[in-house]
Amino acid sequence: MQEFARQAETIFRGSERRADLDKAYFKLIEAIFSEIARVAAEGQKTPREVVLFGELHMLTALPYVYLVQYV
Repeated sequence: MQEFARQAETIFRGSERRADLDKAYFKLIEAIFSEIARVAAEGQKTPREVVLFGELHMLTALPYVYLVQYV
């Protein structure tokens, strides 16, 4: 995830298509939150809170501004 974000930022820096990257970040964040919530709810052995806490770390790879705007 970190490598993806780093490469995307490099490729789209100063690009006319930067808005497309911004949209992609929001879709990615939505998908990650949705899947983490689904997996946490379906877990049999691990408490939901532990799954949520353990998996949300992957979001730190995305630029902070997108996370703030999503929440």
